[in-house]
Amino acid sequence: MKDKSMKTILTFAFIITSYFSWAQLTSISGHITAISTGEPLINVTIRVAGTTTGTFSNLNGYYEFKLPPGSYNLNVSYIGYLNETVQLNLKANEP
Repeated sequence: MKDKSMKTILTFAFIITSYFSWAQLTSISGHITAISTGEPLINVTIRVAGTTTGTFSNLNGYYEFKLPPGSYNLNVSYIGYLNETVQLNLKANEP
């Protein structure tokens, strides 16, 4: 019984920590299209350099993910196109 209670407490502590961490994240989103045609590009890779964080554009060329405040380089790649690196500076919400 004692072991089960400890698991419940640890799970609850993890959820609380995750909630507070999530509140400090900033949403990064965008729409990726081909310059020549204006058509959305599907499955473009958007990755934060030096991390495993990233996502792909959807069927309409949209993407979204969350990051904490800081400075980042986003690597954008798509088959048949030149890779692009975008510098991004995210600031914490200010009142």
